Amino acid sequence: MSCNDENNVIIENTQKGLLQTLDIAVTESENRKTEVSFGLWDNHTVYLVESNSKCNSNPLGDGRVLELLGPSKEKAVWRRYSDFENFHKYLETAYPFIVIPPLPEKRVLHAWQKLTVDKYDTDFIDRRRAGLEKFLLRVAAHPLLSRDSVFKNFLQEENLQKVVTTERQIKKATSTHNLRIVNFSADLRNPNRNIRETKIYGNELYLTLSNLLKVRTKLADREYGIHKLHENYGRVFSEWPIVEKQMTNELQSAGHYMDVYSVSIDSLLDEEEEFIDQIKEYTFFAESLKCVCNFLEMKQHEIEQIEDIITSKRSEQQLAKDRRHSLVSKVFGRSTDSDSKYNSRFNELDLELKTLEAEMVHVKEEEKHICHKALVDIARFQQQKVIDLKEALICYIVFRIKMFRQGLLIWKNIQESFTKL
Repeated sequence: MSCNDENNVIIENTQKGLLQTLDIAVTESENRKTEVSFGLWDNHTVYLVESNSKCNSNPLGDGRVLELLGPSKEKAVWRRYSDFENFHKYLETAYPFIVIPPLPEKRVLHAWQKLTVDKYDTDFIDRRRAGLEKFLLRVAAHPLLSRDSVFKNFLQEENLQKVVTTERQIKKATSTHNLRIVNFSADLRNPNRNIRETKIYGNELYLTLSNLLKVRTKLADREYGIHKLHENYGRVFSEWPIVEKQMTNELQSAGHYMDVYSVSIDSLLDEEEEFIDQIKEYTFFAESLKCVCNFLEMKQHEIEQIEDIITSKRSEQQLAKDRRHSLVSKVFGRSTDSDSKYNSRFNELDLELKTLEAEMVHVKEEEKHICHKALVDIARFQQQKVIDLKEALICYIVFRIKMFRQGLLIWKNIQESFTKL
């Protein structure tokens, strides 16, 4: 089966995956205050994760059955954002060849003047709640991640003990492993063309979407400022009837609609932020894509390092072989201590080379297998990206049309007020 064929199967299975038999939602958020020590309090937000099973079991494509929620068909657990972070780090470590779905931003990025940067703001918390739900849905829709036992525990275990135990086992490896992947850079002798092109694409995608968000931030700032300036129009038209008493109703009506136009931008930009969050999500996806490429290049680099060691060992073995028979042994026809030393070293190197060559075969097979799985998942990601970005951009345009129509209606009402003068 080719990579494209396998990816088509995975896309098809994804549509029929865990979400076919399980509803997942992050339904509520709640601010809590916990005393961590005498006089010290920890303020944090928790989110209610609800899982509702549509049946008792979920038949998987390979014939196994994944028990979802045990005897109960419903589970509800509270999770902090840090719990989601720990689970996300686990996925990055356990599946470095997968484009891991990103979490929503922890703090506001690309903020414009009205948008609060307070992480406890109710609007921000609600947007984050929606982002956390999307994260869980993406994991549940993934053909591999959805089968993970830690994911099952994350949805079910109230005290997180099983999840925490798993994460403690990999905590040390997580910090060093992920740091190596993010910062990895090396000049490979024979880089994989697909991986290198995907990595370049990931950088370009990140820069393009970041520039798009920067432009939108400037536009939101200006639109907000321009709309708010119309509040001054509203005040002037509302006060004008003091001078022109015969035009009181019409001028006050115009002033009212100017005020409506001024305040309308608040709800409009808040609504627009939902579409912008979808763009932000793919800037984080681009980072995840680059990490996958870095991981694959790390595996290639490991192979090249082993090849270098083998080459060095072979050169050393050849040198030991050339010196096994010294000039003294050739002249006097007898072995020397140096001959024995070189013979011993030759045999040691021979054993080392056999071990390294066996390791090379294993590492290459592993790299080939991982690379294939990664390329399949990257293809899956690319298909999903086109669907998501197309939807987000179309929804954004529809929203802008709605925004301008609403503004046009307000201006028509102002025109009607002036017509009655």
